[in-house]
Amino acid sequence: MAARSFPEFSDGNVEIHFSSAGENYVLALHSSWFKASLSERWSGGDENTMVNGKNHWVYELRFGKESSEGTLVHKQSAEQPTDTELCVGRDAVPPPRLPVEQLLIDVERHYLVTTLQDMLCTLYHLPPTFSPGRPGSFGVRPEVVALCDTAQYYGCDLVVRPYIENHLAQDQTQFSEDCHKNPLIMLEFAIAVRSGWIFMEAATHIIGWDEEQYEEASEELEKLSVDGLLDRKRAEFKTLLESHEYRLLRLGPCKKKPHRSHHSYMAVSCFRDWLNRRINIGDGSHLGPSYASLYREIGTTPMEDFKPSLEHHMRKANADVLDVTLKDMRPDMELILKRAQDIVRPLLKNEARWQDEYDKPFRPLTCMTIDEKELPWVQK
Repeated sequence: MAARSFPEFSDGNVEIHFSSAGENYVLALHSSWFKASLSERWSGGDENTMVNGKNHWVYELRFGKESSEGTLVHKQSAEQPTDTELCVGRDAVPPPRLPVEQLLIDVERHYLVTTLQDMLCTLYHLPPTFSPGRPGSFGVRPEVVALCDTAQYYGCDLVVRPYIENHLAQDQTQFSEDCHKNPLIMLEFAIAVRSGWIFMEAATHIIGWDEEQYEEASEELEKLSVDGLLDRKRAEFKTLLESHEYRLLRLGPCKKKPHRSHHSYMAVSCFRDWLNRRINIGDGSHLGPSYASLYREIGTTPMEDFKPSLEHHMRKANADVLDVTLKDMRPDMELILKRAQDIVRPLLKNEARWQDEYDKPFRPLTCMTIDEKELPWVQK
């Protein structure tokens, strides 16, 4: 996050040592931590807090020895014997040959300083500023998570989260693409910052994974405590595919043209045989690596391209079939395919925000998502 100064006031009565003065009522209004810390119970009557007859608070950001974990404390408390220390300023000359571990601690400490500065700015309605020039959402994810965690610690997450949601929405295309390419990582991120739309976007892609992919992700989903939710939605997804395949297999001859019943029965038989063979090799509800190609082939392949595929299948199944028979079957085959396309159309609906490359044959389906009321933090 880009470093910024905490809002300055000429008559403020709260001093924070990486900033200037602020107003205590604003801090107490937006932060439960500051509300408790600034209360009369903690500082009232202490002569060290009185300036010109009114309370005056001074805070310092103190860190544990050889630790990057720090918190704001009253300066009076910090001046007492303690194992804590201040962060070394950036303009200070570092000691020669500083160990790598200490350098990392120093970097993390300054990272917390800038995070706190941004958090305090949001309390005065100044939006956080994230580091410019970092590629994609993966550049800003740690900063967003750090700001959320810090805001939660100081009890002002309800104030900070709308600013974060606004930032995520502004870069919606990039975050949606990342949910498509790395849904598990983005699912964890969504949980950390409680972003509903990113959680739903990532979950939509995971629900539609093939069986092998989903099994590999099961341990990670369990760590995130969302395995129950995703397993339930996954079962609903599989049931949905099976119900549509059942309807496809139940397609019968066209009853409106009884004089063509012979060719109609042959067309239905050919389609069912072709569908069964595809399902048995792992396509469709068996959720093999290319399962989605079955539905896309039925639903999106132009009629003139699909009919030769079925005729080729029929020739392989019955080498003695006559060309004239295939030619006579084509009108009936076209009727069957139109009805089949109507059946699979709901499965090809894209519930994800990421639309690019959706028509690729082997891309998993994204026809099932979760509702806002099913979000983990909403249920709790």
